Amino acid sequence: MMRIVSIVLALTISATSAIAQPKDGSFEKSVLPIFRARCLNCHGEKRQRAGLDLRTKTTTLKGGESGASLKPGTLKGSILWEKIRTDEMPEGKVKLTAAEKDVIKRWIEAGAPGDDKAVVPTGPDVTITDEDRKFWAFQTPVRPSVPPRAPGEGPGVRAGRFANPIDAFIAASLQAKGLALSPEAEPLVLLRRVTFDLTGLPPTLKEIDDFLKDASTNPPGAYEKAVDRLLASPRYGERWGRHWLDLAGYADSEGILDADYVRSAAWRYRDYVIRAFNSDKPYDRFLQEQIAGDELVDYWKVYQTEKTMPPQVVEALIATGYLRCASDTSRPDFVNIKNAPGYYFQTLDDTLKIVTSTTMGLTLQCARCHSHKYDPIPQTDYYRMQAIFMSGYRPYKWIPQVQRKLSEATAFQEKDATEQNAKLNAAIADLKKQQAALKKDGKDPGVKATQKRLTDEIKTLEGKKRTFAEIRAFYDLPGEAKTHLLKRGEYLHPGPEVTPNVLRVLANHKSFVLPPRAKDARTSGRRLAFAKWLTSEEHPLTARVLVNRLWLHHFGVGLVSTPDNFGKTGSPPSHPALLDWLACEFMSPTSPERKLGDSPARARGAGKWSIKYMQRLIVTSAAYKQLSAYQAKLHASAKRIDPDNRLLWRQRLRRLEGEAMRDAVLAVSGTLNTQMFGPPVPMIRTGEGEVNTPANPEGDRRSIYLQVRRSQPLTFLQLFDQPVIETNCTRRETSTVASQALTLLNSDFMTRQAEAFAGRVLKEEPNDPARHAVRLAFARLPTAAETRLFARFLEQQANQHAKLPPMEARRRAVVDLCHMLLSANEFAYVD
Repeated sequence: MMRIVSIVLALTISATSAIAQPKDGSFEKSVLPIFRARCLNCHGEKRQRAGLDLRTKTTTLKGGESGASLKPGTLKGSILWEKIRTDEMPEGKVKLTAAEKDVIKRWIEAGAPGDDKAVVPTGPDVTITDEDRKFWAFQTPVRPSVPPRAPGEGPGVRAGRFANPIDAFIAASLQAKGLALSPEAEPLVLLRRVTFDLTGLPPTLKEIDDFLKDASTNPPGAYEKAVDRLLASPRYGERWGRHWLDLAGYADSEGILDADYVRSAAWRYRDYVIRAFNSDKPYDRFLQEQIAGDELVDYWKVYQTEKTMPPQVVEALIATGYLRCASDTSRPDFVNIKNAPGYYFQTLDDTLKIVTSTTMGLTLQCARCHSHKYDPIPQTDYYRMQAIFMSGYRPYKWIPQVQRKLSEATAFQEKDATEQNAKLNAAIADLKKQQAALKKDGKDPGVKATQKRLTDEIKTLEGKKRTFAEIRAFYDLPGEAKTHLLKRGEYLHPGPEVTPNVLRVLANHKSFVLPPRAKDARTSGRRLAFAKWLTSEEHPLTARVLVNRLWLHHFGVGLVSTPDNFGKTGSPPSHPALLDWLACEFMSPTSPERKLGDSPARARGAGKWSIKYMQRLIVTSAAYKQLSAYQAKLHASAKRIDPDNRLLWRQRLRRLEGEAMRDAVLAVSGTLNTQMFGPPVPMIRTGEGEVNTPANPEGDRRSIYLQVRRSQPLTFLQLFDQPVIETNCTRRETSTVASQALTLLNSDFMTRQAEAFAGRVLKEEPNDPARHAVRLAFARLPTAAETRLFARFLEQQANQHAKLPPMEARRRAVVDLCHMLLSANEFAYVD
């Protein structure tokens, strides 16, 4: 067990891309792609630092303020080469790789060939070349063969440890560098790690005892049994639903304006996400429902023809709340605001960013004002994608967000309810007339009794009125929606009209087929066509991006360390073959490993696009189960060869996110309210400016059920890096600042929970509170040294409270101990 004393939180991953030398060694084919990815921010269209412009061969040879940058045919006297060779340029942490330097070196030695065409994208409709489509992320993943198992499995490794295909890929990469996996972590370390990863909560004492009992006879089986139990837990959906809500940009308020209006019924989308993860809804269906749930279930036909709204239709409508997550500040009075469409286009653009960054891992928003500088995404393609959602979001015929909603009723139910409510309203009006007449005749001694009877009757009739729950859904509006390319991204300067379509660099894999729209159709079919294209097994990005996100949350860094950027400026995969194998396995599982059909986690087995199946595969791998502690004797060579641990020669130490830390505090103290679903818990702003939860059981619910106000984030969560949602969050940052320690020591929340923790410990184990507290907090027993240390601490703290009665002094000492444990590094980190 690792004892955490100090943590290094900043891990710099070199975002370099080894661009292979094409057969054509010209400037345009070989060198410009490197300059475009690494150098044109400082030496391109907008700025030319030191007067150097690297966009064409001519301007590159010309050089800048220091004169000619290079001499074709020789490296001698080439200023550009010298700066690149010595890593003086590019500036910053990201330098050119050895392979990229070699391309430039050979180009100079070959005489700097090239035809001097300016091929950096500038116009709105640049050509997509075959070379563009050859980039790895734009190619459909092909299942690679699993590498053969190596005879040596590293020190301290039990036989048969590499039964998981993942480990074959990891081991092959390590062995190519003369490295090996680290030994497996201790059983209780693994239990705590996987419990936090899958549920966001620490293991309970019963779970620890059951695990140890099973592990005494069958260690591998005990661990797999625990994994299956965790995947089947309702806490799983709360944990992984939170990860998805970051990507979706979920919030309970609109943001932007100071008023930060609270959204009604937004929480129903949050509940949909939790249920989807718990039921292991196939990821392709999950995306289809969120992007086009109304079209998928043919909502308008159901609305017109069915007597009641089927549950699956309601669920699909709620799912489209995904497209309503972007800030929308529109109000009915916005029609009087001159620049109102500017707000509306921003909501549309943010929605497009959410969808593309979440599902495809591309920085599409760069092409809103001009063609993408680095990826083959013309400006035209941006607006063709925008047109897919224009059928529901019409900037010039905008529906204010408070009015953009559907009900759970069909037309039949609405008609029936209208008739019933009209009769009730007539009866209520008659009763109110009787009330008014009674008021005029106040001398009657029975007036008060009659007034009460009439009031009760009115209340009863009001309660009989039929109402239907509202759904914050996304749906198409009547009529044809036209989309124009906006010059410089400005709505006041519309350009040519564009038609709905997908990115051309990806269109050769699976055609985007938009069915013709019938004259009387209430929906365009655009979003459903897009959703089906996106979830095709031929799509190059969808499966890769999702499995990379799973990997990120289980290892701290994704196989692609830039999860929102699979483009040319993003990081290349550390294990390309493994990434493609995982993507293919996700879409069409063939692994001989025991599938989830053998466990309660998913009765129907490992079907296509099963997230739980992929997670089971990941967390049962030897790579995941490695120890994370650095051991100089064991790891010195690996540290020198792979200092950033990209090859995964050990597991990574990870800090809990703010929500998991808060939930863990509540769980350990015994105050966690596990009530699921429903409206969010409102926040309370104190006189000191802090934002807290109510100090009652409702306020002790899991963090996913707390209200997310864009302008009023919960102080505790904000301090521990909960993102303030402006659009969405594709990757959380981890900071270490003094205010975190001060909050852990001094906040009312932590003080209250330390009291509750101590009360639990003294009630359950009054004779040895320190041992019990350590087990609850750290999921392990204290060491002998810790036992002695805590005994002295309790004695010293009791002496500090000597003026109090002995029992109270002892209780206060235990409170202090519990507070210390909740504030410890070991509590906040997953080892």
